[in-house]
Amino acid sequence: MLDWEKRKTNTFGRSLRIIALLLFTLLISSCRPAEYSRSRFESIDQLEQEGWNVKGRGTAIAGKGFIKLLSKGRSIILSRDLNIEEIAGRRYVFYVEAKGKVARGRMPRWSTGKFQLKYKTKDSPAPTIFAQYLAGDFDWTPFELSVEFPTGVTEARLYVGIQATSGTLWLRNLTITPAVPDDSFPHEISAWLRDTHYTVEINTRNARPLSRFVYGFNTNFTVQKVSYGSRIVHHLVKDLKPGMLRFPGGTIGNWYNWKKDYFEDIHPAAPDYARDAIRVKNEGRKYGYEDFVKLTRKYGIEPIIVVNMFTQTPDEAAEWFAQMKRTGFRVRYCELGNEVYFLGRTNRATASVAGYISVSKRFVRALRKVDPELKIAVCAARLDGLFEEWNNALARENYYDAVIHHEYIGPRDDIIRPSTVKRLLAGEKAIDRTVREFRKVFGDRKLWITEWNLPNKAGKELRHTGLSALYLASRYLRMLDHDETLEVALTHVLCGALFGAFTISGDGTVTKSTDFAVWKLIGMATDGCEEMLDTTVTPSERANWSFQMSNARAFSGKNGIRILFVNKLPIKRRVNIIIDGKPWRGRGRLHIFSVQRLSQRPNIPFFTSGIRTAPFTAPYELPPYSINLIELQ
Repeated sequence: MLDWEKRKTNTFGRSLRIIALLLFTLLISSCRPAEYSRSRFESIDQLEQEGWNVKGRGTAIAGKGFIKLLSKGRSIILSRDLNIEEIAGRRYVFYVEAKGKVARGRMPRWSTGKFQLKYKTKDSPAPTIFAQYLAGDFDWTPFELSVEFPTGVTEARLYVGIQATSGTLWLRNLTITPAVPDDSFPHEISAWLRDTHYTVEINTRNARPLSRFVYGFNTNFTVQKVSYGSRIVHHLVKDLKPGMLRFPGGTIGNWYNWKKDYFEDIHPAAPDYARDAIRVKNEGRKYGYEDFVKLTRKYGIEPIIVVNMFTQTPDEAAEWFAQMKRTGFRVRYCELGNEVYFLGRTNRATASVAGYISVSKRFVRALRKVDPELKIAVCAARLDGLFEEWNNALARENYYDAVIHHEYIGPRDDIIRPSTVKRLLAGEKAIDRTVREFRKVFGDRKLWITEWNLPNKAGKELRHTGLSALYLASRYLRMLDHDETLEVALTHVLCGALFGAFTISGDGTVTKSTDFAVWKLIGMATDGCEEMLDTTVTPSERANWSFQMSNARAFSGKNGIRILFVNKLPIKRRVNIIIDGKPWRGRGRLHIFSVQRLSQRPNIPFFTSGIRTAPFTAPYELPPYSINLIELQ
């Protein structure tokens, strides 16, 4: 458990305390206005009344606007209690800028530098903890904690410092502010921009194959009362037109028993949602493999299978694929386990990368005997350096066809504010960064992103908003540009309350999310298309903006040319289309999903899609904050 070790005040006693308090006089005087940092303190006594203190056996040195903390294998910690009456039921943002050189001790999440908030409630004896780790050798870097306190909070304390390790840490600009959501566009819209039109240039002579497998879903029906065979699910999947579906799902796939079509023997350390999959067995029902087969066959969807490496042998897995082959259910893609590098999602044999490689090689040999053409992918870990040894070891091997990566990129909190807006409007940069980091390790290997979405912590306020819709659509368009590396991309998840395109309650009520409208437009844009065409949008970028204002891609097929266009600006924009150097002046149909505010979460009735459709003649205008499908006739 994360916590700060308790230390007695060092022998400097009063003098060290005075130094720390002097520092915070400087810090707090430069803070943004907030309930904890409004005043300029005139004396040490006044600052002491605010509750800041320093403990530990390290050293604290005050400077002009900063503090320097030094530790030689000990701890040096600044902390303060928060006013319960002020924070209860409210969200606060805790911010500090730090630089330093701090070693990670034997327990990397314990003995390190930390910026941490801990609180307790009357209903929970265990504390709730939020932490940022200040480890390694780094220059000035902002660190932020966003915490929504429950109404029943009984105590809360903020900490920053070095715990049980050696290092030096510099701190400045420590602030505590109430969070105020702000979903306004983060840049000024100039007169020039208001008067400038979009131009979309399409080159039909330069086309390349469209991969339908970068538009698909991870599936998980363990907690729903419906499954793959439900008429409702069939109706919605038919409407969305995904290119690929993943079975049986993510982490739950590590314990799927294909012979019994349910889950059992799930590791006690597995996540709650994975252990909850045992309900399928306990309720005496099957999970739905046969219905999954029927669903994918009926709508021409490519299946991808997660192979259970924990509770079945390689021969048992091969037996399953042989059965699929005999029955005419052709599976061409499979994954060897799900996130096996995490505690609770592994077993003794695969607990290390050497063990995983050894076991997965046996599975590959068994599966190849059944189907030599089967594409098999292995589990890479996160690309942030925490699992560097794991990824480097896999990169040295060549017994597999592709590498699996999961990512939940975006704000680690759920506040909509200018920094959040900028980050989510930059969906293109997110996938660019992922591909770049992947290729540094795995070179020209094929990448399968079989789960991606926003982080779990961002779900409460950001999920299904207009802002997240623009993120999903713009990221999808940029994924198409990485077809030389990215072979599979599946969003998490098809059906679910947190991220799903739709949810189905126990009484059968369907709730469609904003995501549903996004994916339906993508399905409509790509269905029946074999090629994607070179497409350029101007203007798409502005100097000093951290994101593109627009993105588009043209597709061609039996139904002609379709253009998927994302307008991220809060103003409507006229669009001119040029095809092979000639202005297009024809007619067409326009399908639009748009919002008035980025925080808007539209309600989409079951018998609608949330998409407006209308005929148009060129030129025409796209609404603000919109995702548009343009069908040329």
